[in-house]
Amino acid sequence: MVRRLWPVLIVLWVAESAARPAAVATLSDLTWQHRVLVVRTPAGGAAVNTLKQRAAAVGERDLIWFVLHEEQLLSNYSGVLAADFAATLTSRLAASGAAVLLIGKDGGTKLAASVLDLEEIFARIDTMPMRRSEMRRQETRRQATRQREVRQQQERMR
Repeated sequence: MVRRLWPVLIVLWVAESAARPAAVATLSDLTWQHRVLVVRTPAGGAAVNTLKQRAAAVGERDLIWFVLHEEQLLSNYSGVLAADFAATLTSRLAASGAAVLLIGKDGGTKLAASVLDLEEIFARIDTMPMRRSEMRRQETRRQATRQREVRQQQERMR
């Protein structure tokens, strides 16, 4: 009986392992998926509140943020992070000498600053070629949606 169950158990174990997303261990794991903002600040709560208040603008720019506050890592990232991910972020910040890093989808540092200035960060992102392409696609989708809504409204009026 036990010999018959082994293949089933192995298949279940493999299926469960495949279903679990891999933990993000380094910033390169997010390359080509998101822009990343890393912030180290003694006022972690204020930085998080600022980022949360601008959630729509942050999301529109595919921006994942990580705020390092004392020993705590706060983020809008919903995936799984490796246990030493905060240490990885800390070493990246230390190497740059900055308190704020903006990392592009290509993994390159796009901005290193001493304070969190979202307007400057958004402006920098919005000048990036990849972002400009994204904005064109978003506008095309918005126009198509508006045209569809107008047609539906006209059909209802008939």
